Amino acid sequence: MINTKKYLFFLISFLLVVLYLHPASALAANKIMVSYQCIDEDTGEIFKVEHRNVDRMTGRPYTVSQTQKGEYGYCKEEAVSESIEGENGEIYMFDFESPKNVLTIESLSENPKENVLRIYYKSYRLKDSENSVVIVSCIDEDSNAIIKTEDIEIEQYRQKHFSYDIEFILKDENGLSYRYDSECSKKCERIVTVQQNAFRNHIKLYYKRGELGEKEAIVSVYRELRYNVSEDLGYYKKEFIEGLKVGDDFYL
Repeated sequence: MINTKKYLFFLISFLLVVLYLHPASALAANKIMVSYQCIDEDTGEIFKVEHRNVDRMTGRPYTVSQTQKGEYGYCKEEAVSESIEGENGEIYMFDFESPKNVLTIESLSENPKENVLRIYYKSYRLKDSENSVVIVSCIDEDSNAIIKTEDIEIEQYRQKHFSYDIEFILKDENGLSYRYDSECSKKCERIVTVQQNAFRNHIKLYYKRGELGEKEAIVSVYRELRYNVSEDLGYYKKEFIEGLKVGDDFYL
């Protein structure tokens, strides 16, 4: 019993000495202020600044999560806002693909002015707050240049599936012809469940320079999406059958 009391006495004395000599390290749960600057990627305007107190020590790195949902579906406190409603009715959506994003502070400072994250958003004007947007990008596979882009507003987006009616032959603004590369591993042809943030609904279609050959034929096949025989929900995928000639017999 005496030994236990002596042990507790020395332990408490040691902790008090550490607290006196190193107060900053002992209080590991100090609140440090971090500023989240929300920036319109088209205008460069900072449309909102949010200050958050985080449980970190100075000198340590800090990274904000790009997704709000954790591994088991819980919401993360230190996460970027997927969308923000503007003062004039516009909806700002987080562009997690923007190379300008600064989502990490390498070393937190006691000076809050040095703890700044820069987060880029794109502004959309929607007909209804329950709507969302699907972004469609047609991309030159060799140069990675954008041939064509399109924003499609989806009404009452929740739990909706979206398939894009892909063009096999596409021409750019200069009249150059491109063929769709249905074998490209980077492509994203459909959205299984439309999300609130447009940048989570990004269809990417890859093309190569070229056009239809003489007497070449392409067959388009639409795969239907049905939960039961009577309910027609459109199609979930469009496929192209190549290697055919005009006049050939074709069967599925």
